[in-house]
Amino acid sequence: MSDKAVVRPDFVPKESYVAEEFEKLERERLWPKVWLNACREEEIPDAGDFITFDIADQTILVVRQPDNSIRAFHNVCQHRGRRLKEGCGNTGRSIFCRFHGWRWKIDGSLEKVVWSEDWGGCPNFEDSDLALKSVKVESWAGAVWISMNPEAPPLREYLSPLPELLDPFEIENMRYVWYKTVTINCSWKVACDAFNEAYHSQATHAQMLKYGARKSGSRAVGPHGMFYFPDRGERNIAATAEPEPEAAIDMGETSPFARKFTGLDPRELIYRNIEESYRTLNALISEHAVRAAKRLLDEPEGLSQAELGLRLDALYREEMTSDGIQLPENLTPEVIAAAGTNWHIFPNTIVLPALNGVQWYRMRPNGVDANSCIFDVWCLQRFPPGRAPEFKHEVFAGPDEFRGQNLFLEQDLSNMEAVQQGMKSLGFRAARTNPVQEAAISNFHKAIRQYVLGE
Repeated sequence: MSDKAVVRPDFVPKESYVAEEFEKLERERLWPKVWLNACREEEIPDAGDFITFDIADQTILVVRQPDNSIRAFHNVCQHRGRRLKEGCGNTGRSIFCRFHGWRWKIDGSLEKVVWSEDWGGCPNFEDSDLALKSVKVESWAGAVWISMNPEAPPLREYLSPLPELLDPFEIENMRYVWYKTVTINCSWKVACDAFNEAYHSQATHAQMLKYGARKSGSRAVGPHGMFYFPDRGERNIAATAEPEPEAAIDMGETSPFARKFTGLDPRELIYRNIEESYRTLNALISEHAVRAAKRLLDEPEGLSQAELGLRLDALYREEMTSDGIQLPENLTPEVIAAAGTNWHIFPNTIVLPALNGVQWYRMRPNGVDANSCIFDVWCLQRFPPGRAPEFKHEVFAGPDEFRGQNLFLEQDLSNMEAVQQGMKSLGFRAARTNPVQEAAISNFHKAIRQYVLGE
């Protein structure tokens, strides 16, 4: 790595994205040291249920125990190193190696070595020596987190201040609406950056310009980062223009929003915005929000943006409550505003909290390929008791296969592979990050380089 330039708020050296040696050092110095989001607890509800979590060249086995606790182990046989499990399922009463038949109980203790007498007199061959090697495991927000670092701090300490801000949302009580995984030809860090700022919205999601533009803020919180909108209720309508021709977005010649949308009643503007967001993203807001926004049309004229926002919040809550959804008592509009819009949990998880749901991203290197990543998206939502949909995990080989699934995400995915290819250009030296709206990105790369390069 010849480029030794340091990260600044406006400058991230390209080596962080394209240097294979950099990703090799991440495998040695980053992934084994941090807390990582392995799965949701609801994916392993019963004793013996397991899931394998793969990150770079490491594989972890997460198993639900008979006492309902969760344990995690390095997913490797202690005999000859065979990977023990693939995917997910229920392991039954024991964990079996299909190579030579060794067995472990689901708590990781040794159950059987075939013809164990053949090792008579060999050192370090006690049952305790041959137990599966444990990794640290804790839960937060309904997710299972693992760390391969025996000296890792407690999870809540590592995540701070996220638990204090997001605990009122009671994310642990939300359930999957959908879970999609796409393999993308880009670095996992390119994928993280794509969802770590709102600066891209006016070009990537140009169809939403008709509802006005909001300038975001961004800040670092230790190794973590977040972006937010300083005034969640106001949009700068006057500054909004038609999309650039290159955006290939048709605002609709007959649409009331096309060119003259600024004169539209603000109640109608809010309704159209929520309806389109629900239809094209299908996350963060629910059908209850659409119904609430439709009821907002009957509110008195002349209400301010702030008054409309508070009234919409009240109607939204009414719609959910009438449907049997129990909202957390402490989840006030003030608490929601304080939580911000988007949190990047270092190194590879991004959470967007909202009243009735959460959108959760996870980016992982695809094995040891520096130009490929596994991109997971969770849409979580509140449901009345017993009415959550059946869990389903959909996997797509690439952006082409993902087409037709989600307009918003397709627009985001369209950038990632092009960015990875562009960064290899001899004409590109570094990402010139926006110091105001992309501070979380430069902070993210500064934190990575502290682990990888000791900067």
